[in-house]
Formats: sequence, C-alpha cells, structure tokens
Amino acid sequence: MSNMEFLYVDLFITTTLAVVMGRTGPMTNLDVTRPVGSLMSYVIVVPILLQLTLCYVVQHFSLFILQLQPW
Repeated sequence: MSNMEFLYVDLFITTTLAVVMGRTGPMTNLDVTRPVGSLMSYVIVVPILLQLTLCYVVQHFSLFILQLQPW
C-alpha cells in the first residue's frame, strides 16, 4: 500500500477505536478471578502458536495454488 493508503487506514482505525473507547462506560461488576500472572503461561502461548501455524499453512497453501496456475 502507498503512504496515503496507510494514512487513510490508520486514521480510520484510530478514529473508530477512539470513538468506541470514549463511548463505552465502565463495567457494572468486576470478576473475582485474577488475570494470568505471566505472559509465558499455557493460556497465552498456545493461541499465539496456533495463530502462527494457521498463518503459515494458509500462506504456503496460497503459494502452492499460485504456482499451479498456468500463467
């Protein structure tokens, strides 16, 4: 993408996020469970590895399909 396209996308995403964050109110109640204390826990690492694997598979499958094209 060009610089102007990046600018438009960035402005759209940033503006939308700022408006949504500004219009949402506080939660009515808090949860009693504590968040995960470490970023290297099973709950954090497994979804990241699954996402990386999915991206790898989709990109290589797309490359394979592209190479099969006669042009």
